[in-house]
Amino acid sequence: MLIKTMKKNMGFLPKKLKKFSKQHSLVKAALASSAALTFAGCGGGDSNNGGAPGAGLTQSGILNPIADVSIKEGGLITLTPTATSPTGRSLTFSYSGFMTSNTKQTAIGDAGVYSVTVSVNDGVASDSLNVKVIVYSGNITRQAEHLVRRITFGMTPTLYNEVDALGAQGFLDQQLDPSSIDDTAFTRRIAGATVNTRTELRALMLRHMIFSKRQLLEVMTWFWDNHFNTDINSLRGSQERLDAQNNFELSENNGIRAEALGNFRNLLGASAKSPTMVLYLNSAQNRKRDSNENYARELLELHTMGVNGGYTDLDVEAGAEIFTGWHLTNLVFTFAPDQHNTDPQTYLGNNIPTGGLEQGEQVLDILSRHTATAQFICSKLVTLFVNDTPPASLVSRCASTFQSAAGDPDQISQVLRIILTSVEFNDSVNNLAKVKTPVEFVTSVARGLEGESDGSRLTSHVSSIGMRIYENALPTGWSEKGADWMSSGLLLERLKVVENMLRVNTSSNLQTDLLTYFRSNGATTSDTIVDFMIQRLLGETPTAALKQPLVTFLDGANGFNLTDNDAVRRLRQTLELVMSYPQFQYQ
Repeated sequence: MLIKTMKKNMGFLPKKLKKFSKQHSLVKAALASSAALTFAGCGGGDSNNGGAPGAGLTQSGILNPIADVSIKEGGLITLTPTATSPTGRSLTFSYSGFMTSNTKQTAIGDAGVYSVTVSVNDGVASDSLNVKVIVYSGNITRQAEHLVRRITFGMTPTLYNEVDALGAQGFLDQQLDPSSIDDTAFTRRIAGATVNTRTELRALMLRHMIFSKRQLLEVMTWFWDNHFNTDINSLRGSQERLDAQNNFELSENNGIRAEALGNFRNLLGASAKSPTMVLYLNSAQNRKRDSNENYARELLELHTMGVNGGYTDLDVEAGAEIFTGWHLTNLVFTFAPDQHNTDPQTYLGNNIPTGGLEQGEQVLDILSRHTATAQFICSKLVTLFVNDTPPASLVSRCASTFQSAAGDPDQISQVLRIILTSVEFNDSVNNLAKVKTPVEFVTSVARGLEGESDGSRLTSHVSSIGMRIYENALPTGWSEKGADWMSSGLLLERLKVVENMLRVNTSSNLQTDLLTYFRSNGATTSDTIVDFMIQRLLGETPTAALKQPLVTFLDGANGFNLTDNDAVRRLRQTLELVMSYPQFQYQ
């Protein structure tokens, strides 16, 4: 078995799976200048690994950083960065490294990673920073691939070409405006889908993730569904509830999708009145003279302000009274006036006057615009898209937009644009730096191979590596932290999942025609097939060290040809090996 062979090589594991390639050890670099700097992909490596800013001007914030630069081999880029002297003096700029002040454009040459040092002097103090220039032999930039990995459930060969045509900015603009994306083919694909069983319910979620072109919308639908977590098992009780539970979860998920890139207040209100949430956090048992604090507490701790948001137990108690009477009638949300405490309350320092349903609506208004809510939500979003340790500066900028756009129908889209166009997001240290969660891992396999599936068998694969969709009993939802999803044991389970997905070629699992897949992508020899796997599945440049062992494995003793009788078996085994690499566990 291939997995037995892989077990011998588990030394590459811990310490974040031991960061695997020199290109992943690049430090962040920045460039600032008052003059345009033009250069092209060039040959000749640069051993400069980047230096710390010099003393003087940086202390006053003269340099306005920009992200590392990616450029296709032979391409040309022009930068016009900016700088400001805190003393108002005129600035002098100089360049060193493979660029000089006298050479604004270099010769086109080999792919590689290079460095330009930019120095700034105002006659009193000086400063310098390095910018990394990453020259590619592929068709899209590393930053574009990084964007795709973070805002989709995995790169596909088709999507790779689309991003090449659109450019990273064009692709982002499109994904932030899902109504501009024609998703008719997906709508037809799921037409008539039923959710009579939990497997069908989970499978429908996975089909959205794998096949919809509105990928960022689906990423955010999953994020909010997890943020406002409910457990389908909480709906147990009467037969009526059991019969309705799948439709409850589906309805909640569809409601979240409608506002996933929209407005947080709308999401908050929909969640509060969702039958699933009403049952899960015991709102149905919250009555005057017998209040239940479950929803009121989780509303503050998990849905809005966060555990350190500054609220007190008095706010929880007041919230419980305010939400009395938020019940269900015939399993539909209903406000029950006779079960509501109409007394005035003080909530987070705000006076909530005597009233009925509007008291709860006022609380949701307050929370949706609260500074602590903006910070908490943005911290989670930056963790999702950027790094498990969210940069405080980016969280702060994100929170500012979250609050200023609180009344806008595209509030969340505006917030995401801040995150996804930030220097922090595009910092090379964040490239392939987040471990895929179980659902991200399974969907990335399916999308990477552009296989067909009704999703039903895939749901068991997601469960086997730790994530039972719709069945997390903890109100906190699933973790976004990589350490919670990676260990030697869990990695072996992932390898078993890949093996199963590739060997059981059925519509319930994953149907793939590997011969057609590689031929249609211009990969017909062991050399080009391995190049394709490394570039598209691992997001790496096919260096000799990375490539040669895979070519040797695929060739075997007698070489490889797509017409060989055992070609499919050998392709499958090579894919299993590639997907066992540390790089494939990251996004």
